[in-house]
Amino acid sequence: MLDDPASTGAQILTDLASLPISEMREHLRRELAHRPTPGPAHRIPIRLSNDEYTHAHTAGQNLETK
Repeated sequence: MLDDPASTGAQILTDLASLPISEMREHLRRELAHRPTPGPAHRIPIRLSNDEYTHAHTAGQNLETK
């Protein structure tokens, strides 16, 4: 999803998190380098920093009120 910045999924993620796609890719790379997960490729846990979580949560709430 993050490979194609024009994809719907990438656009939704970047709009919700208000982060450039390059930062999302880097965050994902860091997480995978520290803790590769076994199992299906479609289930990759990602931990957000407190600031990233707050920002994404606020963006989600703002979408609900529109």
